[in-house]
Amino acid sequence: MKRRNVGSTIDSLFRETGELAEMEERLSKRIFVEQLRRAMRRRRVSLSEVARRMHTSRPSVYRLLDPSFSGVTLESLVRASAAVGMALEPRLVEPRRLKARQRIGPGRRKAA
Repeated sequence: MKRRNVGSTIDSLFRETGELAEMEERLSKRIFVEQLRRAMRRRRVSLSEVARRMHTSRPSVYRLLDPSFSGVTLESLVRASAAVGMALEPRLVEPRRLKARQRIGPGRRKAA
């Protein structure tokens, strides 16, 4: 069986190696961390103040802000959000679907 374009997209590469779910989890954590850091800057809340408001230690907040650390609970995410005056809004989304790209050559028009 001839396989063309193996790993042609980053999603297909991670899907083929069985690591897609882990990579999507890391991406979600990275997005949360960036949003939390932005909220901290906007509201001028220090790391020590976040730890105090969360009733935890600074090293715990450092782990929370480390995108590669995966051992974060939903409770920690909610408390961190509240510490910067925000609310956590978890939601379900449809999985991304790979769309076949149409190649349009010279003189050819995309079908409507």
